[in-house]
Amino acid sequence: MKTLLRSIHLTIKNVVLITMIMMATVHTISLYKEVNFINSITKKTAQSLSNFLEDTIEINDLIDLNLLLNSIKNENISTLIFTPAIEYNIYPKRLQIGENIYSAAYRIMNSFDIKNNGHAIGTFQIHLDLLQISKTVLKTNLPLYLIIFIFLILVFTISHFKIASTLVRISSDAKKLSDEELSLNEIEEYYAKLSSKSSRNSLSDIYISVLQNLFSSFRNNIEADQIKRTSNERMKIASQVSHDIRGPLAALQTSLGNQTNNDIVKLSLKRIENIANELLDDQRTNEYLEIFNPAAQIFDIILEKKAVHLDTTITCQDLSPNLHIRANISNFNRTISNLMNNSIEAMAENGKIEISFTESQGKLTIIISDNGKGMSPAIVETLNSGKSISSGKENGNGIGFQSSYCHIKSWGGDLKLSSTEEVGTTLEITLPLIVVDCDKDIIHIDDDELVRMTWLAYADSKNRPIHSYSSLSEVDLSMISKDSVFYVDHDLENDQLTGVEYCQSLIEQGYENIFLSTGHERSHFQDIHPKIEVMGKKPPF
Repeated sequence: MKTLLRSIHLTIKNVVLITMIMMATVHTISLYKEVNFINSITKKTAQSLSNFLEDTIEINDLIDLNLLLNSIKNENISTLIFTPAIEYNIYPKRLQIGENIYSAAYRIMNSFDIKNNGHAIGTFQIHLDLLQISKTVLKTNLPLYLIIFIFLILVFTISHFKIASTLVRISSDAKKLSDEELSLNEIEEYYAKLSSKSSRNSLSDIYISVLQNLFSSFRNNIEADQIKRTSNERMKIASQVSHDIRGPLAALQTSLGNQTNNDIVKLSLKRIENIANELLDDQRTNEYLEIFNPAAQIFDIILEKKAVHLDTTITCQDLSPNLHIRANISNFNRTISNLMNNSIEAMAENGKIEISFTESQGKLTIIISDNGKGMSPAIVETLNSGKSISSGKENGNGIGFQSSYCHIKSWGGDLKLSSTEEVGTTLEITLPLIVVDCDKDIIHIDDDELVRMTWLAYADSKNRPIHSYSSLSEVDLSMISKDSVFYVDHDLENDQLTGVEYCQSLIEQGYENIFLSTGHERSHFQDIHPKIEVMGKKPPF
């Protein structure tokens, strides 16, 4: 009923509006034509009486002249003024018939000359009352306006009745489908049956077509949401497995760090760690970044290269254990190994590679120099721009250098190459520096007993002072200096605060050396304070 009443109200409103617009348009046109008609008929009448006008003027017969002027004036002319030609000596010089209202509002004036046999008799001025003419036109057109109004009422009533019926049907169908709790497939089948029964190009057919398009859109959105939820669930599982596996892996690797007869075990553990690192590759867009001392990784790569290339001398400068970088360890090792391979392939027998480090303005630069055959300036310029190009190596295309360039750029660093032909090549890898002060007290908080035991044993082997806690309740900040270094596990299951929340509170209390120990990447944590560094589960000192 409400829908029907709203439809009736809308119908009347639209009909009145359109009728008024049409009436205004028709009335304006009719008024314009009526004014032109009055001007034209007055001029014709005056012209037809030109002989009589001339005779009465010549004999100065004012009575007959007034009669003639009254015969020219009609009811639509408010004022008629006749001015005889100047050659006629008649008084008065100007004759007026009608009211003196030619200067009032809503009046228009028109003038024309009258001639008889080419001889000027005088000038007429007529003043028309537009209000009076408009009333006359309105009375004349009133039946037409009524017909238009009735016609529009009928048209809009019929059309809105159909729309209202369709709306009622939509409401009824929706209630019916809602009460029956039908699935999306059943609803689509229902409207498919209605579509086959509806007449072609009918309003119902349009309604059904629109609904079917909506259902198709709903289906696509539901399927997209299901895929997204499934992907997120897999991501969470992979992320948790990757995080959980890093603790025991770090413990085993640290425990075996000083042993030399466990190569097979070390390689197996390394392989498991790579699996953990790559577990999320299909689900995430960012690399897993860790904080580590690059020298330790480079020394391992050097040992590997020396075992294969016995005639190549490779030396590496020591690096302070305080200096760290943030990168993906697997890709960092792959990058260093690839760049060293380039140097080895570019050298003759008894080649020499030197690796050194420099620190400046918060940056750590790794310098790799060789005494190979070098490259031309054009190739150096192209490679420094990150493009791939053949540098003259057998089967070489510069893609390895380009891949290294992209990785280093993604870690916030830079890779520059300089070379002199027949002298050698120097590579400079510059990365943001993270300083881990080895002389400060270490506060380690982790609810994994295996991880805590590993950190304690490793710190003892390095003569590092460390305080290890299994929960936040054990930590008494009043006894800990502000320059201490905190390593906090992000997943503290038995505490009210998460590791991230606790690190945030430490920042607020004035502590600055804060590390979040986790198997997740930094992007996993939203709104984390920029002073909090995210690292892996291995001891970084």
